[in-house]
Amino acid sequence: IDRVARDHARLYESILQREVTMNDDRERKSREKRLQDERFSAGGSRGKVDGAYAITGASHGYYKRRLADDAPGKRLLEIGCGLGESALELSKAGGIVTGIDLSDVAVVAAREKARERNLVATFEAMDAEKTSFPDQSFDVICGGAILHHLDTERAYREVARLLAPDGYGLFLEPLG
Repeated sequence: IDRVARDHARLYESILQREVTMNDDRERKSREKRLQDERFSAGGSRGKVDGAYAITGASHGYYKRRLADDAPGKRLLEIGCGLGESALELSKAGGIVTGIDLSDVAVVAAREKARERNLVATFEAMDAEKTSFPDQSFDVICGGAILHHLDTERAYREVARLLAPDGYGLFLEPLG
């Protein structure tokens, strides 16, 4: 009976810990969504931290060229697409592009830009750590300055699930 009681206590503690973790995760995503909605409602500026992103110019150039060179005919997913600028460049380069962002505000703006520029791209408000796409949906998955906003373990698992067998991910992060 003592062993059964200990097992039940451990199980109950494990369930409680899982609930705490899930609540923390929901709160983290809710804060992130509010932050990004505010940012994109104000035009997309990062404010005081824009300077940190500015020093990645050469890396950003390589990142954009590499993706554009590979884009024709490829199914591309941009995680954290924001206002859609990079996704639309990939569409212009011949990619079959989908962009996702946690911010509904950003997604609405990205869709509007695509319409105004007469470019074809799909934009969805979606959690990058748990998307609704089928397995192996994309040849390339990319994102600029997004990984530090995510639970990387969950995000990497989702990227691996979504990539086609010969696909790859390419991400650019500020300061490393």
